[in-house]
Amino acid sequence: MEIVLVVLLLISFGLNVLLGLYAKSLVQKYFFASEAASEIFSKFDAYETHLKSILELELFYGDKNLKEIILHTKDMKELLKKYKGIYSFTQPEIEEILREETFTKEEDGNQNKEE
Repeated sequence: MEIVLVVLLLISFGLNVLLGLYAKSLVQKYFFASEAASEIFSKFDAYETHLKSILELELFYGDKNLKEIILHTKDMKELLKKYKGIYSFTQPEIEEILREETFTKEEDGNQNKEE
């Protein structure tokens, strides 16, 4: 009877170790994906800002192609926002930053339409 209990204890211990290693692996993958998504979003923001600064240059002011690229960039950012659960894991404050940026950009867009 004691041998059976010892065997069951060892099996249980082994399974718990394996489960712990698997959980650690999942958390590492999730953290990596979160960091990568956050970096992608940062790069999209920088790209959009760069495009807007180019559009405001006298040489390119009002260029339709650049306006379309900016709109496409905004669409891509909206698509990425759907996956906010991934990147907000490691940077919870990013949700608030994105909300503020979206609100500010919507106000800017409304002002531009009125002009």
